[in-house]
Amino acid sequence: MLNNIEKIPNFAKTLDVLFVTDCPYSESLVSKFFKKVYTASNEIEGFNTYYDYSKLNNKYIDIVISDISTPNMNGIELSKKINYINNSQIILIISDYIKPDELVDLINIGISKFIKKPIELHTMNEIFVSLHKKLETSHESNNNKFLLEKIKKLEIEKETMRKLVITDKLTQLNNRHYIDSYLDNEILSSKRYGTPLSIMLLDIDNFKTINDRYGHLEGDKVLVLISNILKKLVRESDTVGRWGGEEFIIICKNTNLTGCIQLAKSLKEIISSTNLYVDKKITASFGVAYFNKEESHDELIHRADKALYESKRSGKNKITHC
Repeated sequence: MLNNIEKIPNFAKTLDVLFVTDCPYSESLVSKFFKKVYTASNEIEGFNTYYDYSKLNNKYIDIVISDISTPNMNGIELSKKINYINNSQIILIISDYIKPDELVDLINIGISKFIKKPIELHTMNEIFVSLHKKLETSHESNNNKFLLEKIKKLEIEKETMRKLVITDKLTQLNNRHYIDSYLDNEILSSKRYGTPLSIMLLDIDNFKTINDRYGHLEGDKVLVLISNILKKLVRESDTVGRWGGEEFIIICKNTNLTGCIQLAKSLKEIISSTNLYVDKKITASFGVAYFNKEESHDELIHRADKALYESKRSGKNKITHC
């Protein structure tokens, strides 16, 4: 049994590796084998690293090693995307357990090897011995060939991945993760430059009734309809997001309280005049807040939410500012 790092083929120590894992032990072990190990904690970060390496070095990374399951995506999806760009990429998948359907996916993708956790030194050595020829050939051709159109494919996939992270799947609006980060930046900008900043929360009235009466698929259609209205009516400088459930948020930069209320009135009128069914109209309640330079992100959101609650409590289809 091979159990000595010195027995690894010398060429392996010249390879660059992308290792996608959230396991510090595995990361530490793999780093002993290669010239350079680029690490990522999830598949989205991993794909971005793969792209950045390719763009910077004008070649593909030598080996990709990925956990089969980490946050945000999984190793199989990452492998599919990389294989689409470079179908000769050497990819090793690691896991403590693999399902039969996952194994079929790996075979179809053309994964080079599956490694069972925990990773052992002798296992890595045996893999390098078995892949020796393929690795040497891949390393040589990788250093000599890299087509520009594949860089373009990488750019397209990277943008797709970026949008996946920040976009609500149903409505195609910015998701809460993105909105939180964006609002933090706008608050800092407002404090630094003294520019006005307002936010608006709106909630579809009686949405549970819509779901109960017509079904969740029809409820989803309402969410998409409202999202499309918001996209069309807000200014280019405004940022719209799905805050959660049937609740939406609009961040209005360079906008005072009066301007934000006026936008809320326009949205309320358009939404309330939109027919869902012959016997049913849609309405929404609004909460508007102007940023106080002394308050935090959470305090601003809390005031807008408090105003929204008051609009709901006092009869719905109303605008309240706080």
